[in-house]
Amino acid sequence: MQFTRSSGKRFYKRLFLVGVEGTRTECDYFSMFNSAYVHVIPVASREGNSPKKVLSALKAAVPRFQLRDGDYLWIVVDRDEWPEEELELCRMWALDPKESPGQYKGFSLSNPKFEFWLLLHFEDGMQHTTSKACREALCAHLPEYKKSLVRSDFDAESISAAIQRAKTLLGAGDPTDWPREAGKTTVFTLCEAIRQVDADELAKMMADLSGSTTDE
Repeated sequence: MQFTRSSGKRFYKRLFLVGVEGTRTECDYFSMFNSAYVHVIPVASREGNSPKKVLSALKAAVPRFQLRDGDYLWIVVDRDEWPEEELELCRMWALDPKESPGQYKGFSLSNPKFEFWLLLHFEDGMQHTTSKACREALCAHLPEYKKSLVRSDFDAESISAAIQRAKTLLGAGDPTDWPREAGKTTVFTLCEAIRQVDADELAKMMADLSGSTTDE
C-alpha cells in the first residue's frame, strides 16, 4: 500500500516512521501522538521482533512513503535478552549521517521492556525493574491492560510526567545511547521530538495566519 501525503501550499504533516517490536502496545501508544501537524506511523516487522528485524522492517517501509527532508525515522525496542551487537547496530544506524541523510533519525530503548516506559506515566518505577514487576505494577494502574491501550489513560499531563521521570532516572546518561541498567528508558527522546515538531508547526501556522490578517 502506497502512502499519499496530503498536499498544501505551506503546511503539511511532519512524518514520523517508528519501527517497533510489538504490533499492538507500541502501535496504540505512538498513534496517540497524531495531530493536525504530525503523522506518526508505527512500523512492525512481520518476520520477528528482534532489533535487527525491526531495523530491517523500517528500512523496507521507507520507499512506501513520500518522505521529505525533515521527516523522522526512529527505532523503539526493548532490552529483553537481545544480543548487544543488535542494539549497537540500531544505535549506529541512528548516528550514521549517510543513512537517510534527509531525515532525522533516532533510537530509543526501554530496559527491561516498553511497559517500563508506560509505567512512568503513573509512578517513578524505581521499584519495578524486571519484566514481571513492570507488568504487574502497570496492571495495578490499568486493570484492563492486555497489551492494548486506551487513549484516555495517557493524557498530556501524564506524558509530561513520564518524560521527566525518565530523564531523572537516566541522570547524566547519554540519551542517544541505550541504557545498560534496568529501570531506565530513552523513549522520552522520541516523545519530546514529536511534541516539539507539533508545537513548531502550530507556531508556523499561527504566524502565517497573523501575517495574512495583517496583509488584509
